[in-house]
Amino acid sequence: TTVEFLRTHFPTQTKLGPVEKIRDLVNLHLPGVTLRSLSVAPREIPYHAGYSYFEVDTTHDLWRQLNSSGGLAMHVSGEFPELELEFWAIRR
Repeated sequence: TTVEFLRTHFPTQTKLGPVEKIRDLVNLHLPGVTLRSLSVAPREIPYHAGYSYFEVDTTHDLWRQLNSSGGLAMHVSGEFPELELEFWAIRR
């Protein structure tokens, strides 16, 4: 299904990291912050049927570097027709 394709392929075809490093992550084929597919939406954010939910690895070194970065950057490769993204932050 489209949802399963997205859950499987989106994390492997996406680079996430500090804006200052995204070019190197992409051009040098380096891994970015790890994205993990979630089987259910976190209870802190709205649930929408047919949506896929992912979480970032906040223990990743590149994630910690965001404290001193100008911003978060994301590069998506591959084909994901009609892809719509929303970013949510959950304070814990």
